[in-house]
Amino acid sequence: MKYLNTTAKVPIPDNVTIKIKSRVITVKGPKGEVVKDISHMPLDIKIVDSEKEEGKKEVSITRWFSNYRGRPLVKTCAGVFKNMFAGVTRGFRYKMRCVTAHFPLKIQIAKGGESVEFKNFLGGAQAKVVVMKPGVTIKMGPKIKDELVIEGVDVDYVSQTAALINQCVNVGNKDVRKFLDGIYVSEKTFQDEDAE
Repeated sequence: MKYLNTTAKVPIPDNVTIKIKSRVITVKGPKGEVVKDISHMPLDIKIVDSEKEEGKKEVSITRWFSNYRGRPLVKTCAGVFKNMFAGVTRGFRYKMRCVTAHFPLKIQIAKGGESVEFKNFLGGAQAKVVVMKPGVTIKMGPKIKDELVIEGVDVDYVSQTAALINQCVNVGNKDVRKFLDGIYVSEKTFQDEDAE
């Protein structure tokens, strides 16, 4: 069955500016700027006046003549816009905890938070280095020992950096029930939320 159109609307926050050119979206806010290329999505994207609130703007995402496979793409694109707006207004924060049972893991942050180095993982002599994605910073947790705090405005880059750290100190060819050593994501929040 073909649908004439499928539409989703995302309200634009007050302190955010958005620019759309050739399906390359640039969103600027108080925390920073996020640029995404969604040229692979065959969608009609416009900035329109809000029907609910006077003087407000919203992003209208429309897919014309879509079948059941094309309709979820509209909601996916709306989620991308919501994440971009949340990133530039609030910022994303991932907290990771270090778990060691056999050998203590030594963590050293280098280049002002642009890379992190892990030493003595499972007693190994080789140091493992993870370079942060653009716009992502890392620091040690202020209160908890062996906690890493990853912050940024782009949720894709923040989560990808957390995944790279997790994979860097992954135990291979061992029973994961016994060898729990590694670094795991413990909390996903926004930067403006306090842990207390």
